[in-house]
Amino acid sequence: MYEHDRPFLLNGSVIPVTSNKLTIKQKRFADIYYGMPEPNQRKAYIEAGYKGQGATADVNACRLLKNAKVRAYLQELRDAATEKTLIDGIKIINEYALVAFSDIADYKTFFDADTAKTLNEMDPEKRRAIESIKIRTTTTTHKDGSETNTKTLEFKLCSKLSALDSLGKHFG
Repeated sequence: MYEHDRPFLLNGSVIPVTSNKLTIKQKRFADIYYGMPEPNQRKAYIEAGYKGQGATADVNACRLLKNAKVRAYLQELRDAATEKTLIDGIKIINEYALVAFSDIADYKTFFDADTAKTLNEMDPEKRRAIESIKIRTTTTTHKDGSETNTKTLEFKLCSKLSALDSLGKHFG
């Protein structure tokens, strides 16, 4: 049975790779072997459904690891994981930059009492730089017994200093 091209999962993320016409067991072996925190060829061999124990399992697992198709598939997994790591790193740097270079003046008109908008109307990039929002209602009782409710909105942006520090550490 050939052409078993299900995507590999790494930390919950799908990494699309082709299996180069591996058998189901070969692909399962490679996926298990690659996904182990400390790769163990014998354990991967047995978990993949192959029969054999001890030295027999070791010898056969070693053969599998030397198989050109299995090696190529393992390399594809490594390359895809490297690419995903780079993309995730870029996303993190962009998020730090978004916070580091956010400008509180961009939020004045958004939170102005006369023109207050819902958060859904805010630019998502600006929204991601907000750490917290508090709305407080103060009731003032006047001498004539009437009451006035005043709403105060407070918002706090994520720490620019912390984001700049993290960027500085990354870029040296």
